[in-house]
Amino acid sequence: MAYDDNKLKEKQLTEVKLNIYRSLMDAANTNEYQNGPTDFENIGTYERIAAKFFKEVQEQTEIRDKEKSYYSSSLKTKFIWFSLYIGLAIFLMITSLYAGDLMEQYKTLLP
Repeated sequence: MAYDDNKLKEKQLTEVKLNIYRSLMDAANTNEYQNGPTDFENIGTYERIAAKFFKEVQEQTEIRDKEKSYYSSSLKTKFIWFSLYIGLAIFLMITSLYAGDLMEQYKTLLP
């Protein structure tokens, strides 16, 4: 239960970070550098900031997409795993019954 809560909190934090980075990119794209900077010394600074923000937004988007697909799977995959779990339960039940029968059969030989 706590694991699910932590995953939900991480997902919400990722969404918040992604929204912040998108807002920063919107602000950076609407400032005076969009039309061309007047201070040529700041051109490299702007390019580094823009590249960093684009990289961060891309990383956050990939994390968000990964989290969205973390719990989703196809119906075929769900059916296969369900069948495997049912098969395991049946196997364990049969093994338990067999072991119980062996114990009953040989209980007189036990100390």
